[in-house]
Amino acid sequence: DVHKQGAERDPEVAARSPAPVNRVARPNIEGFLFEDMCRHTSDEVWCERFVAQAIDTLSRQHPNGLWMDFEPNEPDGSQIHPRFNIWNAEALLQAYEITGDRKFLEGAARTARWHRDAGHRDGTHFYRTRADGTYERDAVTGSSVAFNGILMLRLKHYGYAEFDTAIETAATWIVKNRFANDHPDPNLAGAVINTRYRPKDGRTRYLQRDVGSTFAMRFLALYLRDLRGEDVNAYLNPSAAQER
Repeated sequence: DVHKQGAERDPEVAARSPAPVNRVARPNIEGFLFEDMCRHTSDEVWCERFVAQAIDTLSRQHPNGLWMDFEPNEPDGSQIHPRFNIWNAEALLQAYEITGDRKFLEGAARTARWHRDAGHRDGTHFYRTRADGTYERDAVTGSSVAFNGILMLRLKHYGYAEFDTAIETAATWIVKNRFANDHPDPNLAGAVINTRYRPKDGRTRYLQRDVGSTFAMRFLALYLRDLRGEDVNAYLNPSAAQER
């Protein structure tokens, strides 16, 4: 499992018992590279490849809105990575922009619903979350709160009114769950909480990752545009908006 960081790889063991491809690779639609290439080169072949990639990705989504067969999720539901599934769902929104096919919107909405419902009632998301929505509270994942906020905001502007309350909950959470602006460690000052708890070699390590702040900035930028009554999808897809 490529996400079990620090584990030593034994080539002989790997040769005898190779991992299935879905445990070492994913649909790789995160960040929608092919769609970006289509947009910036105007070569339609990249849009065709991206849509084909999106169709395949959607076909592998489970009814709960997650991609259970791929790492870093565990197929038995014992671990759901808090951002991986949202990456896929965000790419499905770009596939909708190209095709106008609502099946991509529905796929993204399933993912947003799961993350909305799996979080704590105050909006907190946790790294150690299971498919049934239960979780361990030892690692708080602000990046997931913000990323699902982005997904829900975009779905709102495609006509999904069901996420309005959850969007406000996420925005409130991001504003409240930050290190103080005058924190004595400048690396932490103002940062959105995104922690990892790791026992290693008999010691406990507690880590804070910048990814909480980077996703929060993306979310809050779109949130402010929404407050001003602007179409966040038109902002993210200017060429498609002109065509509409």
